[in-house]
Parts: sequence; C-alpha cells; structure tokens
Amino acid sequence: MPTTTDHHPYVLAIQADCAGPDFDSCPGAYFLLGIQDSCNEYLRDYPDDITEDTAHEIADGAIPVYTHEMWTTFVDLAAYDEESDDPNPDLHGQARLALYAIAYRLASNLLAQED
Repeated sequence: MPTTTDHHPYVLAIQADCAGPDFDSCPGAYFLLGIQDSCNEYLRDYPDDITEDTAHEIADGAIPVYTHEMWTTFVDLAAYDEESDDPNPDLHGQARLALYAIAYRLASNLLAQED
C-alpha cells in the first residue's frame, strides 16, 4: 500500500524529473510541495481508491491559475526543457502543458511509493 511522504522540494524535483527550485520558498518549491500535499491527502482519505486518474486529477489541479505565478513556477523548475508534440502555438498553453507533465510525473511517483 502506498504511504504518505514528507520530502524536501529538491527530492521532489528529482522524482518529477525537473530542475530543482531556486530555494525552499519559491514558486517551484510551493508547486512541488502542493502536489505532495495533495497526494498525501488523497492517500490518507482514499487509500484504497488510487487509480491512474488520481494522478491526472492531482496534476490538473496543481497548475497555477494566475499568469504570473504560472510563469514564475515554469521558469523556477526549468519547465522550458519539457518536450512537447503539441502544435499549439499559444505560449500559455505550452507552459501549462509543461507544468502538467511535471506534476503528473511527481504525483504518479508519490502515489506509487510503497512502504
């Protein structure tokens, strides 16, 4: 059964396969810690109801709504290194997709961890 975690943002960045945040209290760190908190909450409240959709839901909910926060998170985690086949020329859409990919990888890894 997966267990809750309490990792430092740099460890979370490794699990998400992205650049580490600049420091502990920056947008990238808050983004990664928020995903960890969402996973922990889900594991506490619904330990027997984890599906592939769970990671998608957590990742989708993690993307910052406000433009400035999204872009500072994007830069802090070097999300511009994410590869995408999406032909969408909209820069905001590309940034959201890159952050979603990072969030999904992290959520998937955290939800799959065993004792």
